[in-house]
Amino acid sequence: SPASSGETGVDGRLDLSFGSGGVLALQDLAFDVSGATSIVRSSLVSGGFVIGGWARASSTSGFSKAVIWEVDANGTTAARTDLPNLGGMTEANQAITDLIVLAGGEYAAGGFYGTSQRAFAVWRLFPNFDLDMGFGTAGVVLGPGGAFNNRGVKAVALGAGSRVYACGNLGSGIRVLALDGSSGALVPAFDGDGILDLSGIVAGSAYPATLGGIAVDGQGRLLLAGSITGAPPQVGAGTAQPALWRLLSTGALDTSFTGSVTSPTSGTGLVTLRSSVTDQVNDDFGRDTMLHSVAFGPDGTIIAGGERTNSQAHTDLAMFAFDDIGISAGDYNFVGFLIHDGAVSDKSFEYASIVRILSSGAIWALGVGYPTEPSTTSAAGVRSGVDVPVIWVDRDPLRAFSPLGD
Repeated sequence: SPASSGETGVDGRLDLSFGSGGVLALQDLAFDVSGATSIVRSSLVSGGFVIGGWARASSTSGFSKAVIWEVDANGTTAARTDLPNLGGMTEANQAITDLIVLAGGEYAAGGFYGTSQRAFAVWRLFPNFDLDMGFGTAGVVLGPGGAFNNRGVKAVALGAGSRVYACGNLGSGIRVLALDGSSGALVPAFDGDGILDLSGIVAGSAYPATLGGIAVDGQGRLLLAGSITGAPPQVGAGTAQPALWRLLSTGALDTSFTGSVTSPTSGTGLVTLRSSVTDQVNDDFGRDTMLHSVAFGPDGTIIAGGERTNSQAHTDLAMFAFDDIGISAGDYNFVGFLIHDGAVSDKSFEYASIVRILSSGAIWALGVGYPTEPSTTSAAGVRSGVDVPVIWVDRDPLRAFSPLGD
């Protein structure tokens, strides 16, 4: 119950006083297609929310706009603000993908600008959502564009002082920008120029890396969660394995983040799986395993969530716990990780996209279940069905996750 956890309103039931029956749909006649990607508490409206995302007039024409919605505490009003086309440049798609509140009540929003070739974009907004024209160029910092597989900013985080980290996928690796949160200037104390590119370095060889989520710990160190592909112990298999990078404020990999001594990356600041205890490839966690989000528990335990592909070729919720030096936290589910299958239906596709931890220690994983049996998958491998939003909750680190309602 909420009382036993020391929190209120955390049992997962819809708050019927919010919106219509606990739901607010951000619909607008001006747009046919829109999406919400991020949410923070409003710095002006008591109990209100600020939601970042994108909107476009039609699914077949027009460019997407980067959009902010402000919602009151009761979910009865939702005022929309469209961010202007970046710097008066040629119109192209733009979107907000992550949003944080700065110390003075301003907002930093990360996202992208561009159509087939995207650029990293970071906006700084005053509490009334006007662009801070003193930040970057006319309120926005644009990173590199034109690189293969440049998907723009995926996540932003507030670092020590006024530093803002903006991270995303670029080519076959991860790019980290360290910005002055007031001016938007790159911070030269971070890797010499404020820009750091990461991959999965194992025994001197680089492997493709993908970013899932980021967090900053109490010492100002930046933690990135994601995956690397094709590295030991899955050499030659082409599979993805969960990965964590920890960076010092200088941009250097934190080698005190050692991980397991049996891991091929032990002592490098990159934590990956240990060598298989069975000597069988994929035996420990299944096939591809990826992290999409990371958070810190009240005691500093690192909790990362995502998905793994099992032997039946569907995905399961996958959760991992690590201590401060990257060793699997054995007091979490006895083994330091947890695989949960069948939250929606057996053989469904499930993953956690966001992990949050309450002050009570309760872990919430928000994600999706795709309730499709293999027999209903087309010959082309396309699933049919509808994604089902799922919230998994674990109030005890020794107990397996259950979806709300189980």
